[in-house]
Amino acid sequence: MNRSHRRFSTDLVPLADRLDAWLSNARQICGDCRFEFPRRHLFHGSIERRNIAGLELTRFSSTPVSFAKFPVLSANSVDRYCIVITQLQGVRCYSQDGATAILNPGDSTLIDSGHSWSSNCAGQCSRLYLRVPRWLMENRLRSAIAVVAPHIRRVRTRRNPFPSCHFALPGSPGVDAGGGHFRP
Repeated sequence: MNRSHRRFSTDLVPLADRLDAWLSNARQICGDCRFEFPRRHLFHGSIERRNIAGLELTRFSSTPVSFAKFPVLSANSVDRYCIVITQLQGVRCYSQDGATAILNPGDSTLIDSGHSWSSNCAGQCSRLYLRVPRWLMENRLRSAIAVVAPHIRRVRTRRNPFPSCHFALPGSPGVDAGGGHFRP
């Protein structure tokens, strides 16, 4: 099996073993999270992992699941990373340090691994997580990141018919300081 591309699905796992099998695979990525499954008896999901240019990209797809993630690194650690999350299917809510981002398909948000965060979805959801070292993200943005759970939404304009992502950082034009939501 190609180590840069790994896939797990509950499709062939007996119903009685699905949660344990999915949790075992999810914890290899997420570490010690608190998971909740509102529809345990109907749960199914898949996890696909790829290493692209040295960065870990993970696609989670599942029936409703909520989780709370607690940092393994301190908020001051130079080894922490940012997670760029892009919603592919369903509507999902992400919260961190009092800020909340509600993502529809095509929307993205940025999470700081040095702080606790949580997420939930009421229906079938699919999302991508790209883990980027914090120093690399700061270097690319040319500034220190003081962002927690901003909402980054696709925007279409008449001049550009193709959707593009725009980072919505607090203090930037069009950003609601109360929740970090981008207003096109």
